[in-house]
Amino acid sequence: MKNVFPLKIVFLFVTTLVTISFIGCGEDITIDEDIAIFDMSIEHVDISVSETDKMVGSEPLFSVTVWVYGVAGPTTCYGHHETDYLQRDDYAGQPLYRNGDIIDISISAFGPTGPAFCGDAVTFHDEAIFVGFCVPGEYTLHVNDFTQTFRVGSDL
Repeated sequence: MKNVFPLKIVFLFVTTLVTISFIGCGEDITIDEDIAIFDMSIEHVDISVSETDKMVGSEPLFSVTVWVYGVAGPTTCYGHHETDYLQRDDYAGQPLYRNGDIIDISISAFGPTGPAFCGDAVTFHDEAIFVGFCVPGEYTLHVNDFTQTFRVGSDL
């Protein structure tokens, strides 16, 4: 009897290499390709508000974190590029927002401008962002084209 085990290993190795080269790995965009950077499509944002034991003057502080869910692109060649938001140092090195403030967050994605070998799967992005501290009041959150108003205070 002839041992076919080494042939099976070679076949699996070659098959794997060929599959990877046709599908692509999502992260493997070379520098030679033209890359477009654009605002990510935001599908949903969850706002989490937690009361802290900290005070500014006589006002209690609330910790605000947002969970952002977005779509980077229609294939695995797309991905998260950058998250940018104002990070001012008003309270112990952290952002502090007051009643009526607008919180702006910009999230960008990248993708090829021309044809590329990519996997046929939508690329999603989710991210938790600590926005900072808020005193009681009403705030507006802008994340790209998504806008939501929320309240912070004892009547949560």
